[in-house]
Amino acid sequence: MRLFISLFAFIFLLACKNDTTTKTTNAINEPTNESKEPEETVLTNNYCFISSYGVDANYQDTTAVKLTIIGNEVTGSYDWIPAGKDSARGTLTGTIKDKIITAVYDYVIEGSNQKEEKIFKMEINQLLVKRGELEEVGGILKLKNPTTAEFSEVIPRVICK
Repeated sequence: MRLFISLFAFIFLLACKNDTTTKTTNAINEPTNESKEPEETVLTNNYCFISSYGVDANYQDTTAVKLTIIGNEVTGSYDWIPAGKDSARGTLTGTIKDKIITAVYDYVIEGSNQKEEKIFKMEINQLLVKRGELEEVGGILKLKNPTTAEFSEVIPRVICK
């Protein structure tokens, strides 16, 4: 399992290697000395995030997210690889407004296709994931009460190589 996680992390980092970045603002990147952000933020960027945690180096859950943001459109991948369980791997398609991303996560888990709405908050050095009870609405798993759900998962930003 350790070899699998290491191999996955290596492949993910290679996938991020051909990162081409064009900044049109720095609303998500490093803060500027300006006291006010533009009201309409237009971004063209690639972002990578990886989180690994568990009881030891041989038994860790890994989450890897790669986002491409062009204007207010977001695409990317989201891979959840729990230690000793079936993984979920898929694509993200959505929009960003005021650093909040709402996307549909289209993935395969245990051999079945699933769709789930994901809500993220972009910060300079991390991606926050909103968590809460889910319900199926129109074939998509959605937060039952998104207004009370919290951004409780933190995925640190890494350099896309």
